[in-house]
Amino acid sequence: MLFRSAEVRELLTRMRELAAILRERRRRKGLLELSMPAPELDYDDKHRVVGAHYSPDDESHRMIEEFMVTANEAVARTLADADVDFLRRIHEIPDPRKLKAFAEFTGSMGIKIEDYRSRFELQQVLRKVAGQPTAHAVNYALLRSLKEAVYSPDDEGHFALASDCYC
Repeated sequence: MLFRSAEVRELLTRMRELAAILRERRRRKGLLELSMPAPELDYDDKHRVVGAHYSPDDESHRMIEEFMVTANEAVARTLADADVDFLRRIHEIPDPRKLKAFAEFTGSMGIKIEDYRSRFELQQVLRKVAGQPTAHAVNYALLRSLKEAVYSPDDEGHFALASDCYC
């Protein structure tokens, strides 16, 4: 049993390293990592809602998310290369007026954005506020500035994920 535990530990260590490489690759492409807690409902034994809590955003969740995104991109790329029609998960480029309003909001907090259309400057803002009391407000304001992701047969890409082929 101890042997298997060591094997599992080694596998998880390699998975964490790979997930970090994949995430860094997407960051270099312009990934917008919004840090917002996800609410989860609590149920009793009769499946009635009895409460709510925020799900943890820990390393294991981020690893799984990274592998899911990578798998979705691989499937989408395979289908696109085979010239097969499929539904994509698209996230269009945000309305410049909403991004300008976001830049004005962050500017009122002392965070200047030179080019509010630049996903890389938006990344910088998210990094600047990480761990700060203003982080939730800034992340939420940026989320409200973005368009909603939808399913479509059109090849529009996914803005927030910085992915050109995603399903």
